[in-house]
Amino acid sequence: MRSCTQCTPKRSPRGIIATALWCLPLAYVRSAGILRLSRVWVTIEMSGQQISANVAGMRILVTNDDGIASPGLHEVARTLHEDGHDVIVAAPLDDCTGAGAGVGEGYRKGSISFQREAVSGLAGVDAFGVDALPALIVLAACLGGFGEPPEIVVSGINLGLNTGRAVLHSGTVGAALTASHFGVSSLAVSVEPFEPVFWDPAAKIAASVVGKLARSKDVIVLNLNVPGIPLSEVRGVRQASLSTRGAALSIQSDVGKRTISGLVEVEDSGSGMGTITLNLGWPTERDGVRTTPDSDHGAVVGRRGRVPSDVELVNAGYAAVTLIKAVSEDTRPTTASLLDDLALGGA
Repeated sequence: MRSCTQCTPKRSPRGIIATALWCLPLAYVRSAGILRLSRVWVTIEMSGQQISANVAGMRILVTNDDGIASPGLHEVARTLHEDGHDVIVAAPLDDCTGAGAGVGEGYRKGSISFQREAVSGLAGVDAFGVDALPALIVLAACLGGFGEPPEIVVSGINLGLNTGRAVLHSGTVGAALTASHFGVSSLAVSVEPFEPVFWDPAAKIAASVVGKLARSKDVIVLNLNVPGIPLSEVRGVRQASLSTRGAALSIQSDVGKRTISGLVEVEDSGSGMGTITLNLGWPTERDGVRTTPDSDHGAVVGRRGRVPSDVELVNAGYAAVTLIKAVSEDTRPTTASLLDDLALGGA
């Protein structure tokens, strides 16, 4: 985004904050209302009240893709608030699992509806249920749509791990990556979906990792995956590589009936219609067995030697933290030559 000399927030006697922008949104923020997106201004009105100012610690936006009612969202927001951070909660009204970094209809329509929400244990903390995908919520927040822009974005706690190549599809991770485009460091946090769900350990570990973000001079995005066990049983927090495992372990379809590489089963009904069943590989119950960190083929060898993958570390009882980054240009010397001598018409 290009810089603009008019991008300094302005306050009026009525509590309106306006920020001139070249690419996005007009936003009116009330207890319930609409964020209107134009391509000139972001304006915030709070029915005579301003959204709470920074009082202590870091200004942190907490969002997710599971929705505003998620216990994981509430738990991490409470923990960060208790640590003295200035927390604002803005999350989708409904479950947006698998949204990636999509912005959806709200961006096209130019407006986002929202409503104020009450979250137990967060008295005095602004919380909003927003009719938008998580990435668009982060985008609006970073542009001042919910008061002062956040200094850090925390996305989660997601019910279910976001590991390996599957992070490409995660709304939790997509929200965190979106923040980095605005120069804001972020953390995506997920926990194993076993019953009972151990939200509290994941929230406490996330809060400690936020401290790392706060001390970093660089804009970084961290992906944290926590095993679904009591905090006393977590063996530690370790850096992880992304597993080479993808999201789908098997795909089953009734169009045709054959198996491809042991992963795709196709059954042809002959009617031209059918159903594809996806087995995304997330276990539904704990088997009580945790492997050693040597069991996964997704590990990589880095500057510090072998870096175990996120999958194997969580399986071994560790909280796994992975440095990730948003979409960037491919500058590998081995691929640059592919674009040599390009010409119109393929000549």
